[in-house]
Amino acid sequence: MLFPALLVVVLTCHVYSSLAWTPASPTNSTTAVAEAGLNLTDTSILTLEWYSQGSLRVQVSLASRAKDGTGYAKGAFVHFSEEDVTVATPAVNVSWIAFIDCDRNATGASLETDIISLAKSKGAGAALLYSQTSTTCILDPVYRSWDPVLDVYTTQSATSSRLMDTQFRQITLSAEPLVDYDPERFEYHTGNITAAIRGTSPISPGYIIATLEPRTDTGTSGGPVGDVSGGGAGNGTTGSSTQSGSSTTQSGPSITQSDSSAVPSAQSSFCAVLIAVFTYTLSERLFS
Repeated sequence: MLFPALLVVVLTCHVYSSLAWTPASPTNSTTAVAEAGLNLTDTSILTLEWYSQGSLRVQVSLASRAKDGTGYAKGAFVHFSEEDVTVATPAVNVSWIAFIDCDRNATGASLETDIISLAKSKGAGAALLYSQTSTTCILDPVYRSWDPVLDVYTTQSATSSRLMDTQFRQITLSAEPLVDYDPERFEYHTGNITAAIRGTSPISPGYIIATLEPRTDTGTSGGPVGDVSGGGAGNGTTGSSTQSGSSTTQSGPSITQSDSSAVPSAQSSFCAVLIAVFTYTLSERLFS
C-alpha cells in the first residue's frame, strides 16, 4: 500500500510543479533591494478608481521595464495567481493590470512558465507585485537577466499593499465583481471597462480601474499620495471610504537589514522529501 500512495503523492507534486513560477520574493533587506536595483524612493504613482467617484493614489516603484514599454498602463485591476490561471485559461481583449502576490511564490512551480509572461499572454498591460508581510518584492536574478515582457512595478510597504487590496471591498457587492482574473467576468464588464479607460472614471460598479504612471523629471501631478477619496461600496451608492493607515505610504518605507528575500518553498521541500522516499522505496523493491 505504501508504494501506490507514494506514487499518488509524487504525481500530485508533479501537477503542482506545472504551475507558473512567480519570479519574485518578499524582502525587508536593504542589501537585497540594492542588489536588485530597486528604488524605494521612486515617485511613480498607482491610481485606483471605482464607481462612484472613489479613488486611491499610492506611490510605487518601477522594478523592470519591458523592452518596448513606456512605464504607463491603464486598465482593469485584478488579482492574478498561478493557482487560478493556467496556460489553457483564455486571454481577454480588454486592457488590464495584474496584481501579483509575491508572498505566494513558494509553490514548487515549474521554471518553464513564469507568472509575468503568463499575464502578458492573457493580455495584461503591466504587473504590480505586492507583499502583505514584507516591505517590498524583488525580482529574482534569473528573471532580471531575461528581456522583460511587461513593465513590472512593486509596492513600497506592506501597509500600502494592504490598503490597495482592501479597495476590492468597494466592488464585492456588485453584480459579477471583477476581483480575480476571470475571462467570463471580464466579458461581462468589457464594454464599461473600455469606456472607463477611454474616459475619466468608471461608469458602473463591479470593477476597479488602475493607472500606473512612471516617475518623470518634473514629478507626477495630482492629489496627495495615500489619499482615499469618495466612492460607494460597489452597489452603486455613494459614500466615504476610510483612510485607515494610508498616511504611512507618504513617508519612506522602513526596512531592516535582515534578509528575508530567500523564502524557502515548503511545498518544494516536502515534495523533494517524498520523491526521495519514493525513489528509495522503489529501489528497495526492485533490488530486494
